[in-house]
Amino acid sequence: LDWREQSYPTWTAQDTVHIAMGKALSTNLAHLSLLRALGSPDAEALASAIDAAFWTDSGYQSVIGTSLDGALTKQRDLLGNALAVIDLKSHPEALESYPFAPGGPPVFWPQQPFTPIYHNRATWPFVNAYTVIAAREAENAKVFDAAFESLVRGAAKHLSHMENLEYLS
Repeated sequence: LDWREQSYPTWTAQDTVHIAMGKALSTNLAHLSLLRALGSPDAEALASAIDAAFWTDSGYQSVIGTSLDGALTKQRDLLGNALAVIDLKSHPEALESYPFAPGGPPVFWPQQPFTPIYHNRATWPFVNAYTVIAAREAENAKVFDAAFESLVRGAAKHLSHMENLEYLS
């Protein structure tokens, strides 16, 4: 069940150290949720640090690299952006600038060339569901409608909520 070849640079398939050393938006948001559930006084400091580290003018970026390159990636993930809008209560515009295609919003943006569909070139119903929740929080009817329509269209076309669908079709 390891999909690292479809989410990370190909050279990480045999050497996962740099994946583990990086910092991911979604993982940090999961830690934030846990700290809040535990009533930790560190929760709000982490929330501020996440917002400061991952936010750019084009939205929340997915990953901060390692010692090889500590810069933010030039890639966004919809789940991270939706959870950031829900949990951080800041930058609702992150949803507005995320692209939607005819089949729905892609899980990652921009797409990785020559990479199989899984995270890449895919839309996931559960991510779209979080996007609907985030769009409601952000009071963004356009994104709400597009994400909801993607959920309904995928279910109607396939008579199920498949794990993932190709986002262009």
